[in-house]
Amino acid sequence: MSVIFAMSANAQDCSDLFISEYIEGPGNNNAIEIYNPTMASISLTDYTINRYGNGATSGPDIWPLSGSIASGEAIAV
Repeated sequence: MSVIFAMSANAQDCSDLFISEYIEGPGNNNAIEIYNPTMASISLTDYTINRYGNGATSGPDIWPLSGSIASGEAIAV
């Protein structure tokens, strides 16, 4: 019982989008899954994905997002 309580006491409050999965396929067939854990739909217009190739620290590819993610839903990019 104390183990279950300790695990729930350390749970994180998710109040914004998060990357829930990374998918790596053959070649350039890769994706990330973005999940909305909140109770409301979230607009993606203020979000971007910044991709740094091969360990680079500057000059990322910037991909602006659009649309929205409904409560409890996920999208793959």
